[in-house]
Amino acid sequence: MVDSIARVREDSVRLGTSAGASTAARFGRAIEARDHDTIRALMAEDVRFFGPYRAKPDPVKGVKGVGAVLWTWTCRFKETHYVGQFGGLVQEHSSEAMVETHLLLFRAEMADGKRIEGIDLIEVNDDGLISKLTVLLRPVADSLAGTFYVMQERWPGRLTPQ
Repeated sequence: MVDSIARVREDSVRLGTSAGASTAARFGRAIEARDHDTIRALMAEDVRFFGPYRAKPDPVKGVKGVGAVLWTWTCRFKETHYVGQFGGLVQEHSSEAMVETHLLLFRAEMADGKRIEGIDLIEVNDDGLISKLTVLLRPVADSLAGTFYVMQERWPGRLTPQ
């Protein structure tokens, strides 16, 4: 059993780049610390965010929009702890190209005391910046209550797809 775990860790380190793994790890630490300057600095200008924050499937685009979404989410969390990271290459949806992808597992406590678990699925571009962020949460209902309303009140019109 120990040998298979060690092999999995070796394989995940070999896949992708150390720059991509570093970007993902820095992103997790920045979310935990609520360091929004670092969070935005790790994003590509054309970053896309997909998450369960509203009914429309279109992403929020750009550093300002995605930064606003993440600011709102972190304000709703009392604390967040990243508990695991995996990395590798994943085939893009519509092509043969492989994309460096990192999965960060987290646990969070909402401001109201409810606990959630989640996954940040991070795609990293050739510059080592986050080009796509997908957030998955459970239980979704507890994590979403009021979030989009807060976002629309604070940034009207900014969070619509471009």
